[in-house]
Amino acid sequence: MSRPAFLGEESPVISPEDALAQCGDWSFIVELLNDMLQEESTNLEGLKQAIATDNHKAYSEIAHGIKGAALNMHLPGLADVSKYAEFLGKDLLDGKINADKKEELLKQREPCVQALAHEYKRLAAFIPEAQQKADEEAAGGGEEEDYDD
Repeated sequence: MSRPAFLGEESPVISPEDALAQCGDWSFIVELLNDMLQEESTNLEGLKQAIATDNHKAYSEIAHGIKGAALNMHLPGLADVSKYAEFLGKDLLDGKINADKKEELLKQREPCVQALAHEYKRLAAFIPEAQQKADEEAAGGGEEEDYDD
């Protein structure tokens, strides 16, 4: 999937330094990432349902939940797209936008869901690397990485 231009440049999947500072070790990061992936289908289906029913509040609230989890886990790619989707939903709730702007925003909802699905795929693809780091930590054989630079 090509990233919609309105979303800007793709951000990294994870900020490892910040995630380690937040979580303490890679095994906990892996556990939390797997938990996030278990919510993927519920979140994406909820967004699709919100689009189908023009429920902009639900769209914004689901995106807000994704954004919060992504920010807590230091997942900038997922956080950026979900933040955009959240505010898209809020803007659609705002009765102050003109008809042209509303039509433009309505057309962006589905590409945002597709971009979120893409970010979840990137996250899933990262998990084996994170698991390898967790395994190295557990074995005590991995070189410590200096993230303070």
